[in-house]
Amino acid sequence: MYLSLHSTSQLSAMWYVRIYPLYCFKVSKEFLSESGLAPGKFEFCECIEDENLYGYFETVEKEYLEKCEVSLRTATLTLIAYLYKNYQRPVQEDTYVNENIKKGIKYIREHYKEKLTLDEVAAAAGFSKFYFSKLFKEHTKITVFDYLRQLRCEEARKLLETTNLSISNIALECGFEDIAYFSNVFKNECGLSPSQIRKNL
Repeated sequence: MYLSLHSTSQLSAMWYVRIYPLYCFKVSKEFLSESGLAPGKFEFCECIEDENLYGYFETVEKEYLEKCEVSLRTATLTLIAYLYKNYQRPVQEDTYVNENIKKGIKYIREHYKEKLTLDEVAAAAGFSKFYFSKLFKEHTKITVFDYLRQLRCEEARKLLETTNLSISNIALECGFEDIAYFSNVFKNECGLSPSQIRKNL
């Protein structure tokens, strides 16, 4: 079920509304999204004392105990709509976007050695690949794959300068499957070929 009731001693990290001091109810984020709400883009006031809210909650509790799915859905949405209308505290869009861009960058940095796809990175950031690509370029001024290529070359240069690994092994270690392609990309990014970097040490 998309909704569950708990005593306040059993709270989890899920999105929930606390009805102090006896109960809370937890609603899945999927249910909110399916209902056209965006749980990640809003915060609510932490402490609310509102008789109307108690009334809405009592209705939710009644429908929950009677196990009437349609009525429960309606009561839940009515309560949440009341919260959105009266107590929402919008998260700054830039903050929301930046945090998700950071998630995408973190994923790239943790998986750059692998054969990454845009779908994977966008999913890690919580966006569609098209929306993530657009936001990423707006905030970083480069594309996702430009960033990945630059990161791989930076890491390859570190290995060239600090290890005795062969150039072919370094290429593979940094996510390049084709050695010739690696050499061309590296020279374009760093101004010198991998072998020239080694000679200059």
